[in-house]
Amino acid sequence: MKIYKSDQVPPHMYTRAKLRKMGFKPKSKHIAYLTFPPNKRKYRLYSMDSVEPRNPQMGFSLLQVVDSPQAKAKFEEIRRRFITE
Repeated sequence: MKIYKSDQVPPHMYTRAKLRKMGFKPKSKHIAYLTFPPNKRKYRLYSMDSVEPRNPQMGFSLLQVVDSPQAKAKFEEIRRRFITE
């Protein structure tokens, strides 16, 4: 596996963080490493040939509305604990 220094990285290779900022995610395993500072920390490098667009809604949870009497009672019980009159 190739290891590059920070000033020697080919222009078509990016770290996962940079791919994420550009709106992509890697489809395959990394193909090289970036060491920064030299010989200290290794970052995985991915080729632009093996990326796919990232789903912008990925990572967010969806809230569900619950209108059951039990849920309302539980909410009121919790709310009463925090409200001081």
